[in-house]
Amino acid sequence: MAPQWHRFLACFGNGLSGRLGTGVKSENFPRILGALIGYDMKQASCGGAHTAAVTDDGTLFTFGLNDKGQLGHSRDEQHVPYPLEVGLPDAIRAVSAGEHHTLCVTTSGEVWAFGSNECGQLGIGQEFEHKYVEPRLVKQLKGVNVVAVTAGVSHSLALSAQGDVFSWGQSDCGALGHGPETVRKIEWMPRVIRTLSNIRSITSGYFSSGCIDQHGRAFTWGHGLYWQLGHGEACHEFVPRRLEGINVCGSLSLGQMHGLATGFEGRTMVWGSDDFGTLGQGDGNWQSMPLKKPKEVPGLSHVKSVACGWKHSAAVTTEGKLYTWGWNGTYQTELIGDYGSGQLGHGDMKDKWSPIQVMRFKTNESKFYDLRMPYLKPWRVVQASAGRNHTAMIVDAEVHMNDLN
Repeated sequence: MAPQWHRFLACFGNGLSGRLGTGVKSENFPRILGALIGYDMKQASCGGAHTAAVTDDGTLFTFGLNDKGQLGHSRDEQHVPYPLEVGLPDAIRAVSAGEHHTLCVTTSGEVWAFGSNECGQLGIGQEFEHKYVEPRLVKQLKGVNVVAVTAGVSHSLALSAQGDVFSWGQSDCGALGHGPETVRKIEWMPRVIRTLSNIRSITSGYFSSGCIDQHGRAFTWGHGLYWQLGHGEACHEFVPRRLEGINVCGSLSLGQMHGLATGFEGRTMVWGSDDFGTLGQGDGNWQSMPLKKPKEVPGLSHVKSVACGWKHSAAVTTEGKLYTWGWNGTYQTELIGDYGSGQLGHGDMKDKWSPIQVMRFKTNESKFYDLRMPYLKPWRVVQASAGRNHTAMIVDAEVHMNDLN
């Protein structure tokens, strides 16, 4: 059988609760999900301990931890180690996995949510249930024509086709962007952020939020005590504030204590706390010192998209190369002794203080494809997502079907 080009989903890192979709075993290299072979994958999103993925035809699959109903199926199961389809009435355009909840937007512009609603993060109002396994329509956004969603730990954002941003959920530290009057309160329903307009993309950190407008200007707000908002101050921001130092921003991502963005010619900018090398500045005497404002990551260029995990980072170049750096689960592995390492995809458990290209992915339990193999056509990563301690990538590759068995 001749090799064929396909767009696969591959996951790596901590395998606890089945968040990699290949059982509960951790993977130090990206591994293709055998259960989704035959589908052309479009997008993946890593949550706290679960993963969501959308196919080209708009089918949504989820797997991993399900203690709060964040998978949208399998009511009686605490975790699901292999992908299962989420039953939705329309095709899905995009998905975002939060800590304990999941958001998805349909091709018709509707938003559906499932999982924990303890802090109002589903946007369905203050109801008796704190856990919703079956997807619920966010009725407040019906007719808005939503084009993108993003989920944090306990808050959510949606972007309309008109460039308006809506936020809801827990407002601690200003993550919702509505001003200091809402601190420590919950917004149970989506509410438009009045200070923003003409926005083209949105993102959420663990307790923070960000966006980019049509002019390429980036804004961040929310929790900022670790300089993770990039404004040069260790303080919370209760309304969106312009991120200075990046004139035209192409991509923006926020982690728990650091942030990433792409600027001119795809240069990668980083700021915040440097726990375990998340800033990618290399090892030296300045290790563990924060960057209060955006600074370029050495050795990275022509980057089209970035992704922040809890304490690790990823960047995808225009050529389809994937670079990762930061925390690799070493300390968690030493403490727990089994799960918890490999989210950088380099085959080891060592933290990386500088970006390193991911060169290999596994096609099954024992076979792998490596970019250094001269007889293989190069594979290209088209999108990556970083979770708490796992990573997912969508990869274009010519793979022999026999190597997938």
